[in-house]
Amino acid sequence: LRAKYEAWREMILKLVANAEAVIDFGEDVPDSEALGDMPQRVDALIVALTAHLDDKRRGEIVRSGFRVAIAGAANAGKSSLLNAIAQRPAAIVSPIAGTTRDVVEVALDVEGISVVLSDTAGIRSNTADEIERLGMERARDVVQ
Repeated sequence: LRAKYEAWREMILKLVANAEAVIDFGEDVPDSEALGDMPQRVDALIVALTAHLDDKRRGEIVRSGFRVAIAGAANAGKSSLLNAIAQRPAAIVSPIAGTTRDVVEVALDVEGISVVLSDTAGIRSNTADEIERLGMERARDVVQ
């Protein structure tokens, strides 16, 4: 997106410079020559900006950010992955299966885009531990 926005910025700056030149020196040349292809460039810019803003909410998603869940089997390394990406010990890591029982979220900025990364409880077929079962339910909710 940065390249696209920078291109639009450059186009706008050139159009403003052309408009200022027409204002300052326009009386020396006929309007058709002074304006040149400015009207076509303005129209092209309007079309590009309108198409970008009418993006069926993709832009809204980019502006508000992405939510990414790390899900999988118990003791698969989900918390270790979250910690490595966050570059800090955000989640407790243990060799004991079922350590993560709640959703652990880390807010990140990935090249200017907001990302919330969620570590979830490991999913396994059964557990006698009621708290671990609740954690697995929350993990399923986050994934959906």
